[in-house]
Amino acid sequence: MDLIENEMIQDSVQEIEQLGLQTELDYERALVIERKLRVMAKENSKYAQLRQRLRSCISAYEDQHWHLNQEVDDEKINRSNRAELIAEQEREFVQQRKKKIRVALAKYKLNQKDLAVLLGHKSKTYISELVNGVCPFTLRDLTIIHYVLGLSWEELIPNFLNEKDLKMLRQSIESLNNEYLLNQFIDSLS
Repeated sequence: MDLIENEMIQDSVQEIEQLGLQTELDYERALVIERKLRVMAKENSKYAQLRQRLRSCISAYEDQHWHLNQEVDDEKINRSNRAELIAEQEREFVQQRKKKIRVALAKYKLNQKDLAVLLGHKSKTYISELVNGVCPFTLRDLTIIHYVLGLSWEELIPNFLNEKDLKMLRQSIESLNNEYLLNQFIDSLS
């Protein structure tokens, strides 16, 4: 794990502490970070305290949303399972894309600073944030990477939506009152 990624994890924990975990997807993303911190804490004890702070936020969410006395229905479990799947897909996709970009840069004897020049960005730190998935690439950035480094669109653009976007999309489809489109959407989630 590189220094930039470590700093991003620290920033993420601070943001979670400030804003709290609002959705099941936020919770699942926090669990992904907590797993990384568990490994990092074994290598460097300074991450143990950061992990403990994150565990406190996770526990607070669990107490509020998954308390033993609360009723847990199938819909809540399904939402949780979808959020877990999305968080894991996001993590895996960003890791794979990062690896493919780095391999392509090495193939052409380029580094992240060179990528910044190609994309027209001034900051190497910003490029690290893009590559590590902290900030989203613009369509223009991805198009340049596609053409210059030869990566496919499937390697650059995720083909899944988060829970919030899925909910908004379902509501939009339902507002159109189009049963066929709604069935197609539901089938595509299976």
